[in-house]
Amino acid sequence: MNGNVPPLRLLDRRLVLWTFLFFCTFYVGITRGRFISTDEVLAYQATESLWHKGVPAVSTTENYGTIGRGGYVYSTVSSGQSVAALPLYAVGRLFDRALRGTCWWGVVAGEPLSRDGLVWSGQVEIFFVALFNAFVLAALCACFLAFLLRLGVSPRQALFSTLLTGMTSYIVGYSSTFYTEPVEALALLGAFYALYVDRTASSTRARVAAGLLVALVLVCRYPAIIIVPGLVIYQGYTAWERHRNRPSRSGVARGIVVTLAPLLLGIAVGLLLHALDQFWKFGTIWSQGGYAKAHWNIPLTTGASGLLFSPGESIFLFTPLLLLAPAWFLRFVRSHRAEAVFVLGQAAFYVTVFGKFENWHGLWCYGPRYLMPLVPLLMLPMGEWLEANGRKALLLAAPLALAGLWVQATHVAADFWDVFVSGGYLQLIHSYSYAAGSAIPGNFLFVPSLSPLLAQSRALLSMNWCVDMWLVRVYRQLGTGALLEVLTWWGLFLGACLYAMWRRVRLIESRSHLPPEDAAEPEASEGSPECAPSAPISVAAPALSDDARLSRELWRWGWLASSALTLFLLAFWLVVSPRAPAPQPAPTATADQCATLMQQGVSLLYVAHKPGQAIAIFRAVLVINPRHYGANFQLARALDAVGRHRAASLQWKVVLGMAEACHDETSAAEARHHLAQSARLPRGKPHSALSGKMPRATPSK
Repeated sequence: MNGNVPPLRLLDRRLVLWTFLFFCTFYVGITRGRFISTDEVLAYQATESLWHKGVPAVSTTENYGTIGRGGYVYSTVSSGQSVAALPLYAVGRLFDRALRGTCWWGVVAGEPLSRDGLVWSGQVEIFFVALFNAFVLAALCACFLAFLLRLGVSPRQALFSTLLTGMTSYIVGYSSTFYTEPVEALALLGAFYALYVDRTASSTRARVAAGLLVALVLVCRYPAIIIVPGLVIYQGYTAWERHRNRPSRSGVARGIVVTLAPLLLGIAVGLLLHALDQFWKFGTIWSQGGYAKAHWNIPLTTGASGLLFSPGESIFLFTPLLLLAPAWFLRFVRSHRAEAVFVLGQAAFYVTVFGKFENWHGLWCYGPRYLMPLVPLLMLPMGEWLEANGRKALLLAAPLALAGLWVQATHVAADFWDVFVSGGYLQLIHSYSYAAGSAIPGNFLFVPSLSPLLAQSRALLSMNWCVDMWLVRVYRQLGTGALLEVLTWWGLFLGACLYAMWRRVRLIESRSHLPPEDAAEPEASEGSPECAPSAPISVAAPALSDDARLSRELWRWGWLASSALTLFLLAFWLVVSPRAPAPQPAPTATADQCATLMQQGVSLLYVAHKPGQAIAIFRAVLVINPRHYGANFQLARALDAVGRHRAASLQWKVVLGMAEACHDETSAAEARHHLAQSARLPRGKPHSALSGKMPRATPSK
C-alpha cells in the first residue's frame, strides 16, 4: 500500500481541464477530415444508418460485414462507437447546410472519393465524425496528467510528461481516425487510474467509475475484453491487502467481494450490452462474421518479435521515447511495485495474445495498431523518472522526443492508404515471404528497406498527393490567406490554453508551502476561550465534504467544457461562414475575371508545372461560373497530373457531358481516353499522357 494520497485540489483539477481543452484544440487542428480504412467507413456507415434508418446497417459484407435481421448487412463490430458519434454527425449535417454553395464546403468535405461502394471523403458529416477520437485522446491525455499528479509527480513535470506523451507518442496519429483503439486506450488507462485511487484511498465512486469504463469499452470494442483479466487481478490484490487482517475468513471473503463487486458488475453489464447488440443485429448473442473466424495460428516468435523489434512494426520505432522505458521502470518498481507489475503484465499479455493473431501486424494501419492502448501505460513512469534525474534525463529524452515528433508527423500528414498503394505494399502482403516456403502474412515488415516508415517519410518530404491533412487542403484550394486565417484562430486557442496551463502550474507551486485547503482545524478543549458564548462559532459554516466538492467541480467542469466547445464552434463558424455577398459584377467584368484566372491557371499547369496550385485557380473560376467549359476541362487535366485519379474521373465525366452537349468530339474523345486509362491506374501514379508534352486547350472553351 502506498499510503493515503489526498484528492486533487481545485487548482489541479483546473490544470487537468485546461490540458483537455489544449489537446482538443491541437488534435482538431491536425485532423485529416476523411477516412483511410474500411473499418472507419463501416463504423461511419453504421452511424449514418442509425440517424436515417434507426438500425446500424452497412453496405458491404467485407471487413466483418454479415447479413442479419431484416435483410440488412451489419458489421459484427460493436455499435457503441457508432452510437456515440451521432452528436458529431448531427453537427456535421448543420454545417453541411450552412456551407453548401460556398468555397469552404469543398475544403471541409474534401474530394469525393469512393471505392467498391464505400465513401471515404466528400461529405461534411465525415469530417466531423472523424473528429471523434480527437476528443477521446484529449480525455486520455487529461487522465494521464491526473494520474501523474496522483502518483506524486510535481505539476511541472507531470504537465511536461503529458505534452511529450500527447504530441510525440504513437497515440497522436489516431486523433484523426475513427478507429476503436483510442476508446480502448482511454478505458484501460481510466479504469487503472480509478482503481489506483481506490487502492490509495478507498473510494466507492472510483470503483464504480472503473466498472462503467469497462462496460462502455465492451460496448464500443468487444476485443477490449483483453483488459479485463489484469484489472480484476489488480483490484483483487487491493481487496486482499485491505481485508486480509479481518478476524474471520468469511469477513475476508465478504470484504473482497464487496470491493470487487462494482468492477465485476461493470464487466457483466458490458458483456450483456454487447450480447444485446449482437442479438439486435443478427438474432443471436454469439459472435458472427470476422470475430467467429479469427485464428491465432502465427508462431509467437514471429508475431512478438515483429511487434517489438521489426523495422516496420516495432512499438519502439513508433514511440522512440519507449527506448528509455527500462530506465524509468527500474525506479517505478521500487516506488509503486503493484502498479509496475500491472503495467508490465498487461504489456506481456497484449504482446502474447496479438503476437499469435493471424493479423498481428494490424494492417491496414500504420504501425503496431493493436499495441496502441499500451503506449500511455508504458509512458506513465516517465514523469517520476524525469523529476528524479533532472537535466540528465531531459538530455536523454530530447532527441528521442524529436524523433517521435517526426514519426507522428508522417502518421498524421501522409495518407497511409495512398502510400500503401503507390508503394506496392498491396502486392507485398500477398507475395513476399520471410523464409522460403513460409506463408506468414506481413513478413515484409522485417525488411528495413521495405519499412512503411521510410515510405511515409519520403511522401511527407516530397509533399506529393499523399499529404492530405485538412490544413494542407485549405492551402491547396483557397490559398495562403485562408490558411493563415485558420492558423491564426488555431494558434490563439492553443496559446490561450498553454498560458492557462502554465499559470495553474505556477499557482500550484507558489501555494505548495501552504497547508491543504481542507485541513481540519484543531479541536478546542472545553475550557478554551473559543468555547465561550462570545467567541465566534467557526463551525456555523462547515467545510464541504470531498464528495460534495467533487460534485460541485464536476458541474463547473461541464459548464467550462460546454462553453469552450461553443467558443470553438463559433470560431470555426466565423472562419468558414460565407462573407456578405458583394455586388454582382457586370457580365463583362465576370468574364474578364474568369479569363484572367484561366490565364494564371494555364500558366501554372503548362509552364510552371505546378498542377497543385493550378487546381486552386480552376476551382476559383468554377466558384464564379460552375459551367465554365475551359475551367472544367483544365481542372480534369490538373487532377490527373497530380495523380488524383478518382477525383479526375469524376471531373472527366463532367467534361464528357459538356463536350457531348456542344458536339466537341475532340474533347469528348480525350475525356473517354482519360476515363479508360484512369480505370486501370492505381491512385497516386501520374497519367502517362501528362508526363510529357500536353496539348493546351484554350481557356475560352
